[in-house]
Amino acid sequence: MKKPVYRSPVYTYLQFINQYERYSKTDANLGRKILDCGAGGQTPPLGLFCEHGYDTWGIDISDEQLNAASKFFTEHNMKVNLSKGDMREIPFDDETFDFVYEFYAMVHLSKSDHQKSIEEMRRVAKPGALLFLGFALHDTWPIEGEERETNEFWLFEHGDEEVVHSFFEEDEAEGYLTDFEILYKDKRTMYHRFWYAQTSLKEWMEQYADNWTNYTKVEWERMYDERLSKQRYTHVFYVLKK
Repeated sequence: MKKPVYRSPVYTYLQFINQYERYSKTDANLGRKILDCGAGGQTPPLGLFCEHGYDTWGIDISDEQLNAASKFFTEHNMKVNLSKGDMREIPFDDETFDFVYEFYAMVHLSKSDHQKSIEEMRRVAKPGALLFLGFALHDTWPIEGEERETNEFWLFEHGDEEVVHSFFEEDEAEGYLTDFEILYKDKRTMYHRFWYAQTSLKEWMEQYADNWTNYTKVEWERMYDERLSKQRYTHVFYVLKK
């Protein structure tokens, strides 16, 4: 089962940029060069910035995701600079971009790699640049996977690919941002109740595997009846100034 993805926080980032540039007296000279760290996928949000006249650049570690994004941009006649790259070691020089963001990319990193990625995003951002990033919060339910480190849960996605999902307490997340000025903060809880309502018990149990979860099979089955009342996916998003 493939859960839906909602892109609205990226629109909020664009709206913030527009308002910031309209009213800021000190940073009105920001350019238009933007980097998306994790730019792949079938509906890449970098297309939004391309439509609004930005000089768009993107990296992604996955060839499959890059191919999907390239197909999208070709079909929509968009000029976007895509390349393979790891946000933990961004392949660009210091102070290259006016805007840098990630969206639902860091969640697939360990907490130590969160730190590396944030440091890299800051490195490639120009002084005064605006950055956008988010953290998955621990009050998400259910959290699937095997907890190998505190709030780092490993599970299999896309067949045999083993990935981590990292979750944070809200004050913990802000500890990663001490080198920035926080300009905007947006805590969002998404409910996929329609989606979960369509999930049968059989489909729910097919998601279970005792080699990647701290739940027993009996506990997982009991959780099925709670799925509509307790399900939530919580993130906190920030716009930051370097």
